[in-house]
Amino acid sequence: SNQTAHVIYPDKHNNLWITTNNGLNKFNKETEQIESFYKRDGLPNSEFNHTSHYKDEDGNFYFGSISGLVTFDPDDFEDTTNVSYPIRIGLVEIKSLNKKGLYENYIKEFKKEGKIDIYPDNSIYSLSFNLGNHFGTRDNFFETRLFGLEDNWTRSKNNEHRIGGLPAGKYEFQIRGSGAASELSENTIKIPIIVHNPIYLRPMFILLLLSAIALIVWLFFKWRLRRLRKEKLKLENLVEQRTQEIDSQRNELAEINRTKDRLFAIIAHDLRSPSLTLRGLTKKFNYLIQNERYDDLVNLGSYIEENLSGFEKLINNLLNWAVLQQKGLPINKEKLIVKELIDEILSIYKVMLETRSMKVKMNLNKDSMIFMDRNMASTILRNLIDNAIKYSNDNGIIEISSRTEDLFEVISIKDNGKGMTEEEVNSIKQNNPNTTFNKNSAKLGLQLSIQMIKLARGHLEVKSEIEVGSTFLLKLPREQIS
Repeated sequence: SNQTAHVIYPDKHNNLWITTNNGLNKFNKETEQIESFYKRDGLPNSEFNHTSHYKDEDGNFYFGSISGLVTFDPDDFEDTTNVSYPIRIGLVEIKSLNKKGLYENYIKEFKKEGKIDIYPDNSIYSLSFNLGNHFGTRDNFFETRLFGLEDNWTRSKNNEHRIGGLPAGKYEFQIRGSGAASELSENTIKIPIIVHNPIYLRPMFILLLLSAIALIVWLFFKWRLRRLRKEKLKLENLVEQRTQEIDSQRNELAEINRTKDRLFAIIAHDLRSPSLTLRGLTKKFNYLIQNERYDDLVNLGSYIEENLSGFEKLINNLLNWAVLQQKGLPINKEKLIVKELIDEILSIYKVMLETRSMKVKMNLNKDSMIFMDRNMASTILRNLIDNAIKYSNDNGIIEISSRTEDLFEVISIKDNGKGMTEEEVNSIKQNNPNTTFNKNSAKLGLQLSIQMIKLARGHLEVKSEIEVGSTFLLKLPREQIS
């Protein structure tokens, strides 16, 4: 079996027993025949240690393998009679697969507990067994079954078995063997196995989870009720205060009403598109699913996300505009890195850019910084970038660059889209609210940005050409300007 022999021992039957790196050999000097025994024949391991061997005065041999001691009487290998001896099956080894993907010995735990506990983090076990009939010849068979899951025995020459992937429950793994004469082993190994549920499927966990959800819902409704009462009281006080100021605010109210009419026109225009989009979604989804048009479902999701993104932008601009008109916008100026602001905004439009196959080229100075309120800066840049994306053609390119001029940082946002008429460009330069945002929410966002730029002591320049594109030059302070 191997050319490396560790030790040679003779027996009284004219045989030589030889241990090697690959098996135990029995050589008959008369017939010159060799019979080899390996791990598959019942040895703990096929490789033997060259220094571990002994023969006692009764002729018994003791050979050390790298996995355990092998001991036997060579007389047992001489077929001097036809007497059949009972055979027994023995459990050699149990190993469990750990989190690192390596098997580790589990036999100590099994001997202590008398069972195998299988948890989600150690779900695979390997069992080794053998028959005690002279190492178990190659005619040995092993029969196994997992009682509780299967009733029939599975017959195999393999003396190893792996257990794993079982549903939660209690089982009993049974092992028996049969020798060359098909005689069954006088014993059957029975190993109790308990497969435990993951913690999130255990009844106690589910009960605690439901209790926690119920508590959260109750607390939420209690908090909501309290808040509604406070808001109601606040509104009542506000109504009373406004009622007392009606006479002095008549002219201002008239202007507000005119502005409100324009805003409602914007809202009606911009809400119509997403509402019509969402209206027939159920039927369209059912149709696409029934026809297995899953790619169209993905495209439909991107289209919906684009519409809802515009809706969200409209709401944010309306809120900011309302706060700005009431002169209640808080301003907390700080040093801001331009690239970080733009990267954050572009991440919002990533899906839209990919859907429309558009690219953004950036050429920003490493030290590009501005000194202003973060929310205002984000609102200004977001509205300008949103307009550039909205009015660009598919497969278009948006270029964003920056340069330093004295105490200001000049940020350029350029698109190759539809462009604007001279009248639209002049309305932006003149900052005329009646013409700047009388069409849609994009104009409202631009008007809002212009007001915020003025509050930040900045300036906005616009260049545009029909079917060529537009360039917005945003000039913002790099430091505090008195």
